[in-house]
Parts: sequence; structure tokens; C-alpha cells
Amino acid sequence: AGAYGEGIGPVMALQMLRGAAKAALLQNAGVERLVGHTADVLWTSTAGDCRATLSALHLPDDGEGVGYCSAGPHGALIVRPDRPTVISQGLPPLMSDPDVRYPTESHAVQPGEAVVLVCDALRKSLNEQGEQFSESAIAACLTESLEHDAQRLVHTLFDRWREHTTDPRQGVSILIAKRRR
Repeated sequence: AGAYGEGIGPVMALQMLRGAAKAALLQNAGVERLVGHTADVLWTSTAGDCRATLSALHLPDDGEGVGYCSAGPHGALIVRPDRPTVISQGLPPLMSDPDVRYPTESHAVQPGEAVVLVCDALRKSLNEQGEQFSESAIAACLTESLEHDAQRLVHTLFDRWREHTTDPRQGVSILIAKRRR
């Protein structure tokens, strides 16, 4: 989750986002309801001078499909030994349109596969040749290290990103969940 814009608005929106998401979680809302509830609360309770992003991921213990719902420019993919699956939704950020709906997608994730969520700043960072660190570059980086645990995969991806980018001062967010069984 994150918020951006000018002045105090983003700080207030981020606090409201956290509260709305926590309220939805306490009601055992699914990922679609969590994002939708948060979108409604932010739209009706903020000045509207900023935007917010939110990704929700449900990883059930029973091995069923992973639920994913996102608002804003996050990159998301499932890294598999044979081929990655991009699950980025490309939907507008929260507080941009009250009529946007954020549907959940469900994807099978097998043992040994990893779900990767990254911020837009990471996947759109440029190297000296002007090439982006896209989902395909992220997948290539992680596929060769998929035998490692999620924490090590985060470090691998972060190190590769730092080698790639011409401006490593920019902060990035990386979340990796790996199915073990």
C-alpha cells in the first residue's frame, strides 16, 4: 500500500487506507472486498488531492488458487520453473474514480513456485541502454534462483535491480511469497 500527492493529503490517506484495510480484514473480507471497501472509504472520506495504491494477496493453506486484487501500478507475477505468469492488473489507483471495480483473479500456485509483487518504480527503472526492468527481467532473475526461500529471492531480485538501474537511490518495494507445500 502507498499514497502519493502533494502536502499532508497522502499521509492522511495512507492512515485511512490502513484503517479501512484492517477493518475489512477483521470482518474476514476476501481480497476483492478488502480493496473495494478501502476504495469506497478513501473516495468518501478524503479531499481527493492524492492517489493511493493497494495490492491484496490471499494465499490459502489448502493449496487452492491464490487470490490477487490490486489498485494502482504494481507489478505481479507467478514465477515457475518453466514459464512465468504475469498477473498485474493495470487498474487505476484508489481515489481516481469512484466507479472503478477491482476484481479478484485466482491463479494456481504449485509447491516451489513464487508469487512476486513489486512496485512500479522497480519494474520501470531504466538501465544505461534505456531498457526497463520489466516482469520478464524479474522472472528471468528469479527463475534461475527458484530453489531458494522467499527471503533469499527478495535479496537476489534487489541486488539484480541495483545492478540494472542507473539511479539506485530510488526506493523500491518487493514482496515474495513462495509455496512450500
